[in-house]
Amino acid sequence: MKRFVLWSGLALGGLLVSVAQAEVIDAGKLYREACAICHGDAGDGKTATQSGLRPSPRDFTSTESAMELTRERMIFAVTHGRRGTAMMSHEGRFTPAEIEAVVDYVRETFMRTPTEKMTDEPPQLSLGEAIYAQHCAVCHGDKGSTAYWARNGLNPPPRDFTGDEAKSILTRQRMITSVTHGRPGSGMQSFKSRLSSEEIEAAVIYIRHEFMGIAPNQDTGHVPRMQQNGSVPVAAGSAVAEDQHESAPPENPVENVNSDSAEPQIGQHSPHAGGMPAMDAGMSPGHAEANDMTLPLPKGLTGDPVKGRDFFMKNCFTCHGIKGGGNGPRAYFNIPRPRDFTSPESRRALNRPRIFDSIAEGRRGTVMPAWSKVLDDQQIADITEFVFRAFIKDVKAGGVEAAAVEETQQTKEIKKKTD
Repeated sequence: MKRFVLWSGLALGGLLVSVAQAEVIDAGKLYREACAICHGDAGDGKTATQSGLRPSPRDFTSTESAMELTRERMIFAVTHGRRGTAMMSHEGRFTPAEIEAVVDYVRETFMRTPTEKMTDEPPQLSLGEAIYAQHCAVCHGDKGSTAYWARNGLNPPPRDFTGDEAKSILTRQRMITSVTHGRPGSGMQSFKSRLSSEEIEAAVIYIRHEFMGIAPNQDTGHVPRMQQNGSVPVAAGSAVAEDQHESAPPENPVENVNSDSAEPQIGQHSPHAGGMPAMDAGMSPGHAEANDMTLPLPKGLTGDPVKGRDFFMKNCFTCHGIKGGGNGPRAYFNIPRPRDFTSPESRRALNRPRIFDSIAEGRRGTVMPAWSKVLDDQQIADITEFVFRAFIKDVKAGGVEAAAVEETQQTKEIKKKTD
């Protein structure tokens, strides 16, 4: 009996502790401190930063949000961020429990109850939605109609899945082949090494359902327009022929576009065919003039290159490359090309203050966004310090390896002093 009472007391105590810990999370406060700056106190996205962000922050009060945003999708977005938008990852800032609490707060406080809901939703749709959000939305946009930056920054622009052309030529097999092997001469990369065949198929099913209006259980695989009209559209004949041609992997799929040293093939269509100007891409006249490379970070800040490296490798490498050469996976389809931090011009001009300013304010006329909208000064200082040490300062070794070696040496020196 005593043991039972003791066990019951411990169980009750544990429950009370769990309840107490749960009550500690003030989701409203977390939202106001981290989310309201972009999404607004009323959750409608109408803030002072709205005009400076493309795409604009999500309006949680809209019917569209209520229809589109599942709890799982929101948790994923808050945790990992949304590429191609100002929505950054909060994985290191909030605990999983805090992220769930903030998401539940948003859903309960701002979001309407959807009037329509799909019943018996195939599990592939949920998987496809997650895959699309993580890998595809950055270029094709949340609504499948092409992201704002990609429409103006990539040549050719990504496919608009909501348009008549896409609905008239895209069979299911053609889409699966494009996702698997990429599309030569475009910014579309091969996902064969990153996604399983099941994940690729799920993403295609989600796109065809969400943006083209084809229910998964009714999709025959033909072009959407044919299925919706019950007849072959004018463009369908050529589409079928092209689909047959693409049913096998292309001879030279652009799988190596993820490589840091990827280059467009000779004769391949490229927005930069014919050569680039000698000046570093995006570098305005006078920008290449020598600067004092000993100047410290502004505002008395001290950057942490390790934290900066982590952010760079999650957000910046896709354009600037993992070694800072301006040749990341999307670099060859950006106009103008991303900065090559290892070029002689950059190493003469880009000191810490200038790098800090470019990250904070962005670069007009380029895809480079103003990160000060979503990052604080310390985070920008961390990225600046990493870029400066890894790509600008060490001319001989350069790149990530140099920063890693330097950090190791500094750690050893500090350890010797403490010993």
